[in-house]
Amino acid sequence: MKFESEKGVFLGVVIVGTAILILGVTIPTIFRDFVPLFLYFLINLPVAGLLFWIWFDTHYTISNGQLFYASEPFRGKIDIQEIRKISLNQTLYAGFKPALATKGITIEYNRFDDIYISPKAKEVFIQELLRINPQIEVQR
Repeated sequence: MKFESEKGVFLGVVIVGTAILILGVTIPTIFRDFVPLFLYFLINLPVAGLLFWIWFDTHYTISNGQLFYASEPFRGKIDIQEIRKISLNQTLYAGFKPALATKGITIEYNRFDDIYISPKAKEVFIQELLRINPQIEVQR
């Protein structure tokens, strides 16, 4: 089951706004010398492309007892049986955040690991995890 990431306005302005700003600086160089054009495209287009890729392809998938997360190009998986606790509507200030919104879910797993994610359908997402591992503590 695939869950899209919720997309917050603030992070949208930061991520998409930065990508558009980078492209806005790059495109006028088309009418200038070749060397600046080459340098702008060499540096700026991959950065803008990465920001758009993260914005449009951040998602979470639950399959075969695993939670897969992708905030492209950053990917990983968590064994759902190792999840100890889920905190809803939290913001994790330190740690890994493959998320695009500020009110998401903090998942604690293994002994000391945690991750912050932001699925759109939070309740359905949590119910799917609980169906696989009913021992998960849910803090609302």
